[in-house]
Amino acid sequence: MFETPKTLVTGSGAAILRRQESEDGRFLEDLFLTEAAGALRSIPDVQAESLARLQLAGRAKSYSAEFPQALGLVAVVDDQPCGHVLVAETNGGLHVVDLAVHTAARRRGLGAAMVRAVMDMAGASGLAVTAETLYTNHASLRLFEGLGFQQTGQEGAHVRLIWRP
Repeated sequence: MFETPKTLVTGSGAAILRRQESEDGRFLEDLFLTEAAGALRSIPDVQAESLARLQLAGRAKSYSAEFPQALGLVAVVDDQPCGHVLVAETNGGLHVVDLAVHTAARRRGLGAAMVRAVMDMAGASGLAVTAETLYTNHASLRLFEGLGFQQTGQEGAHVRLIWRP
């Protein structure tokens, strides 16, 4: 499905997108915990970390059950992992299961470059790309819509998006 490594062009230079490796576990955990820390800042640190770790374990279990063949890709800048995208094949296309960029690497075009790589993968075969994001995640909505994704509906707190080549 995806030939790696792939060079990504971002607003601040180049990055390499490669397949996720077992050595990326610590980075992926840190990426999630850093993101969760912001959302859980009103809870005492010890409780917030425990809750975030439970969420991480639950998310991993849910993703592997719903998307068992998903492909994890890691974006690397200057030999440091900075972003992650999880992609699954679906009926008629690819689905962006998860997309995350480390806070220190944000606002430089890395997230958009990772999504464009998924779009290139799908587009080469004439396939669509879908994604879902929280309706309150305005940055994510701007990113996807800025790349040509269109909203197709909302289910609960999630907005469904699609891009067609």
